Amino acid sequence: KYKLLSFKDLPSLEKYQDIITLCNKVDSERVLSELQEIITLSRDEELKAEINYFNGDYPQILEYIKNNFGYSFYDDRFRGWAQKLEQHFPKDISKIYLSRVMRILEYKISKEYPSARYYLGRIKVISLNIMKNKKEWDVLLSSLKQKSLKLPSFQKMLIQLEDKL
Repeated sequence: KYKLLSFKDLPSLEKYQDIITLCNKVDSERVLSELQEIITLSRDEELKAEINYFNGDYPQILEYIKNNFGYSFYDDRFRGWAQKLEQHFPKDISKIYLSRVMRILEYKISKEYPSARYYLGRIKVISLNIMKNKKEWDVLLSSLKQKSLKLPSFQKMLIQLEDKL
């Protein structure tokens, strides 16, 4: 009861894990249902994502990153969650990364080219290491080169990414 109250007052992944461990030792349906109710009512989306990751509920985290991170190109929380999900949803995460790159390219946001480089690097890792699909990576690179013909610094970045194979 005290652990639940403590979790309700100041929720954290550690407190959640303590309660789950305790419930595994003592069969307690009531405690688990109260814990779930507290989590459901909580407004702390980041904590919910941590708990979902701990429980292996990866689709919930994918929805979290799709719904809560717009186009803030340097958001470390987004990058961390997206990287954790690359193994589980490589195509979805690649699409999210690519949409960010395309936005940078479409609006010619040159100050965001380092972000584009990061996202393209992650797409490269997903394509080559996770999905083992070099052809898809080559097609994407070729397409981006065509779309950025009038952007020499973007072209240079693409060549650097291509060279690091």
